Amino acid sequence: MDEDFVGLSAAFSGTMLLLRREFLSAAADAAEAIKVRADSEAAGFKEFAESGGIAEIPDGNARAAFWINAFNGLVSLSIIELGVRLELPRYPAYRIRTVLKTGNQGFSLDDIEEGILRGNRPAPDWPFRPFAPNDERRLMVLGNPDFRFHFALNCGSSSCPPVRQYSAAVLDRQLADAESDFAAAHFHPDPAARSILCSRLFASRRKDLPGRWLDDPAHRGWRIVLEPFDLRPGPG
Repeated sequence: MDEDFVGLSAAFSGTMLLLRREFLSAAADAAEAIKVRADSEAAGFKEFAESGGIAEIPDGNARAAFWINAFNGLVSLSIIELGVRLELPRYPAYRIRTVLKTGNQGFSLDDIEEGILRGNRPAPDWPFRPFAPNDERRLMVLGNPDFRFHFALNCGSSSCPPVRQYSAAVLDRQLADAESDFAAAHFHPDPAARSILCSRLFASRRKDLPGRWLDDPAHRGWRIVLEPFDLRPGPG
């Protein structure tokens, strides 16, 4: 059953990505038709999730792959549903509007990223955990998070990691590839200047990557320069 859920989440992510690209390149008068198609294409995944079987996915690679795919698919769906064409901060609801329901519980993008995939840790610059001790959604939390998932999540902006479809069977390799590919494009040490030009993802998630990247002992004391972050919705 868990493989069925993971496969369905991967299909959902891929389908929503294609519709997101179509939406972002379409004329304004075609947007409503694409939204209707996206809602229709998402219905099967949402119904399957709402049946409650997600709770049966075992902790580990299957659960992580499912929620990474679900997050990326929901981002694309949210962009389409909200008609996001300008910079994402102009649409504050996009991270909470599109919720995945399972049983009688609901999960926003923030719930998935900070609550499930990060092991119910407070978001950066926020003091509270997503799920309180009496919150039943804590049962979905990953017990041993693999923080390479940061390089697999696409937040919707043009500067985010690209969307890929993830599988439980090869998740370790896929996360390794996602990390190395993103670093090759967005992490540039300059030994001569003792400086690093990098994506702000490395800075914002620095605490989740101890001893690596910006905290690599080889880079101790180096100056950090952040790349411009393009907040416009990207094609994924």
